[in-house]
Formats: sequence, structure tokens, C-alpha cells
Amino acid sequence: MYLKKGEDGHLVIRFNVETDQTVRREGSNIISKHYITLTEALLGCSLVINTVQGAQTIEFKQGVPSSGFRYTLSNKGIGGQGDHIAEIDIVMP
Repeated sequence: MYLKKGEDGHLVIRFNVETDQTVRREGSNIISKHYITLTEALLGCSLVINTVQGAQTIEFKQGVPSSGFRYTLSNKGIGGQGDHIAEIDIVMP
């Protein structure tokens, strides 16, 4: 690939960012999609959410409300300003 010559002493770096099917950004918020089984929803479970500040474990007690439930991790979004929102979908057998 040919890049135009920059000024002496300048370094030009080009990044290609691929789309992720499980994570998207909305402003300063990050929304991630996670799946649990019907058994996990009924009996309770732990789920590890990878945020930009590191992994966070959330505990679900028995009876997650419904598929599409959103769990908000405050100030875990972009720059510690936005939120990380975990969308939880229940996978039916």
C-alpha cells in the first residue's frame, strides 16, 4: 500500500476497526449482549462482563425478569463517563 509522504519526523498509523456483533457503542455508553440458559435464569447465575475498565462479575438471583433485561454498570463506559449496559437474553431449549 502506498501512503503519501508526510513531513519529516511524522509517523502515520492507519487502523481498521472491525464491527463486533456482541458489543456496540452509543455515545459514551457501551451495550453488550449476553446469553443465559433458561435454567440459569430460573435458578440464578454469575456472569462476567468485560468492560473497558476490566472484568466485572454480576450475580443474578433466581428469576431474571425476562429476555431482553438490561443491567447497567454505572461509569463503566467510555472514559469512565458513560455506562456499560449488559443486555441479557434467555436462550430457550
